[in-house]
Amino acid sequence: MTTLELKKILLHRISQIDDISILTTINNFVGSISTDILTLTDKQKVEITAARKEVEQGLTIGHEELENEIKEWLKRKNV
Repeated sequence: MTTLELKKILLHRISQIDDISILTTINNFVGSISTDILTLTDKQKVEITAARKEVEQGLTIGHEELENEIKEWLKRKNV
């Protein structure tokens, strides 16, 4: 199903609703959805590209390993 087909189905189904509370709920939900487009700076785009390359090369660590590194770093900072 395409986006356009789904929109048509939803519009049709909404047009058949007479319950004001349901329509109000739908309106509140749709009104809460942000349609803002995130604009990245050139620097941000470069950093994202570099990060993706690091992931592709396996230059990542797991969450637990990261937590251990942070704990060790904090211990050295407090000495």
